[in-house]
Amino acid sequence: MYDAYESRRREQSKQDLQALQKSVETTTYKDDPRFKLLEASQQVIVTQVMN
Repeated sequence: MYDAYESRRREQSKQDLQALQKSVETTTYKDDPRFKLLEASQQVIVTQVMN
């Protein structure tokens, strides 16, 4: 009885994790202003290193 419950719970958490990963992959961070700020600051760092 307990083993069946445990395996079902483990299967559910595995599915939850996959769903979470899929949502992270499909979410576009480009629309997030914080992402734009991060991208801009990385660009500045790269430019400073190159010069």
